[in-house]
Amino acid sequence: GNIQHVNMQVVCPECLARGNPRRASTWSWDEVFAAAEGSESTIVCRRGHRVKSGLLVGSCKEEPLVLPTDVPTKPVPELLQSVFLIGLWDPSSRQVCSVGSGFVVDKKFGLIATAGHVLFNMEEGRQYGTPYLGIKDAKVVIGVIPNKENKNAVWRYFAEILADDVRNNVDACILRITHKMESDVDEDSPGSQTEQVTRPLDPTAIKKEDLKKLKLELNLELEQSVRILGYSQGDVKEDPGSRRRIIRSPDFDRGYVVRLFMANLSDDDSSSSSDSESRLTFNPREEVVVRCPTIIGHSGGPCVNDDGAVIGILSRADPTDRHRCFLVPASQLRQLVRRAKGLCSRPMYTTTGPELPSRYSTM
Repeated sequence: GNIQHVNMQVVCPECLARGNPRRASTWSWDEVFAAAEGSESTIVCRRGHRVKSGLLVGSCKEEPLVLPTDVPTKPVPELLQSVFLIGLWDPSSRQVCSVGSGFVVDKKFGLIATAGHVLFNMEEGRQYGTPYLGIKDAKVVIGVIPNKENKNAVWRYFAEILADDVRNNVDACILRITHKMESDVDEDSPGSQTEQVTRPLDPTAIKKEDLKKLKLELNLELEQSVRILGYSQGDVKEDPGSRRRIIRSPDFDRGYVVRLFMANLSDDDSSSSSDSESRLTFNPREEVVVRCPTIIGHSGGPCVNDDGAVIGILSRADPTDRHRCFLVPASQLRQLVRRAKGLCSRPMYTTTGPELPSRYSTM
């Protein structure tokens, strides 16, 4: 009998996507409905986020994706040899359990940038920030396009996590190539190569690999045309109980920059007494918002401008709009690269593959 007195509220999707859900702003249903029915196409929450009112009430039609018509000066085929397939090998199940994309950010030391959530547990809770997804003896495997004629990546390297800032809300990490497989593996899984003796790669050996790096670009503008490159896994259809199939052919999507996001001071939990709690969930402080369709597997893939320079890497898609996605900006990647280069003076591993670095062993 009292159902008519229920106060319906609408939660701001931008707050949910960027911050602690318990601090998300809300509107009354009547307020949002009135805005959608009236002349207000957008509604602003108390944290300053602008959201389409029609989207909140379900009356918003999906906007067509309008792409810039400029012709890039650096075509995609020239960039693909710098874009790597990133996998996490689980020895217990003997398969690659997590797949993403990355790119060479430093060819001297063999450094690769990718998304943190590809290799770290970023689910809210006590295990947040656990490297290698908490899998014992897991190994990072790297797939590369062997030449311009070959359309599929082959598994070639092992790598270790060298630098990250996941617990400070940066969805990125830097990998260092440590070993090379005895031979390229042109299959979905590197299989027995993970158990064979591999060749360690010191800086001298890395130089002989002739890696192709992509440079970082800190300057970007609204409406700037971009392309996101990576290894989409969206077409994979798996049967229950079957081994995971991995698509090893790269692709790309075109889009443009629509927003440069930096969290307000009031959104920053690190300034409050809940600092330790805030480190148990992902709450990004800075992101680039791009209008571009993305598919699973592109995570960590570079978003490049017309010149082929990286403005950021793909972090996540908008849960309410499949044509909007969020990037870790190049400025945050540069900080991680600097830290990684400082760590490259430590000895390389001499085992058959990368092990859990000591700085993670107590986590």
